[in-house]
Amino acid sequence: MNKSLAEELSYAVFRFKKSSVSFSSEFDVRIGEFYIMKNILESSFDPNKNTFMPEIQDSLRVTKPAVSQMLNSLENKGYIKREINPNDRRKINITVTNEGKEVVNSMQEQVDRAIAKRIGLFGEENTRLFIDLINRFADISEEVNNENSSQTNPD
Repeated sequence: MNKSLAEELSYAVFRFKKSSVSFSSEFDVRIGEFYIMKNILESSFDPNKNTFMPEIQDSLRVTKPAVSQMLNSLENKGYIKREINPNDRRKINITVTNEGKEVVNSMQEQVDRAIAKRIGLFGEENTRLFIDLINRFADISEEVNNENSSQTNPD
């Protein structure tokens, strides 16, 4: 393996992570919390569907402790509400409060503006190619992480 290439990739990934959309300080919400609330809101449009922790974990590809920590934070801020599911008392229904909806809408407007500007500067064709490459790289990274995890935690 070319060490220089590995270092360049590592640094580029670091820079990319640092270049994500940032929110104004008026929102006391991190990016993961924003996506959790957005995920809950999108699933709540189906009246037959409630949002539960496993669905959030799967959609955001994060661990149960990470989701739990974010949900606790959002609940303490008054942005979500958790209630025992009346049909299955082992499950907790998670909903976004009206205040949480306002925060998501404001944050989404910021995201939309920031993303539109990036696409405008980078170009639509380059953006589509970039998305494809990021997704391919993420798939490979997840595969490698899963292989490493199974090697360190054999059943």
